[in-house]
Amino acid sequence: MNYYDWMSDVKTCKNCGWVGLGSEAKIGECFNECAEYHCPQCEHYFEAVLYPSITENLIDSRANPADRLFAEIVMQKIVKH
Repeated sequence: MNYYDWMSDVKTCKNCGWVGLGSEAKIGECFNECAEYHCPQCEHYFEAVLYPSITENLIDSRANPADRLFAEIVMQKIVKH
């Protein structure tokens, strides 16, 4: 499941029963390639989710416009070299 699918998917906490979108989950520890997400109600760990790739930012309509622009700039730099 990619980042945008995870954020728009309905999550259910196995610990307290909270139900909501992945985008409503609480961000935990962040790493270079991913971030941990937790239940916003009881802080039960859901999972680590990979950040969107350059390709995902370019092709997914749910991508943040700033992320898409960054991805376009990166791709221009790659193509020139």
